[in-house]
Amino acid sequence: MEFEKVLVKVHKIEIMVIESDWMEPFTEENFECDPEYYNPSVMSVESTEVYWDDYHPLNNDKTKYKHFNNLFHPTD
Repeated sequence: MEFEKVLVKVHKIEIMVIESDWMEPFTEENFECDPEYYNPSVMSVESTEVYWDDYHPLNNDKTKYKHFNNLFHPTD
């Protein structure tokens, strides 16, 4: 049984995190923005809508990054 595509919102949120020398450095792989140690600031928010189903490219680890970037910065 195939479900109907539904309209969903996708958000891109840019945050600023200031890392001090006294904190344990983070990497992209292990970063968790714990407010106890970091004071994140939302710098920008962009949103768009897509028709979603189980086969959507954002629902696939192999295609989600490229598709996400194309949603907010389409190539001409």
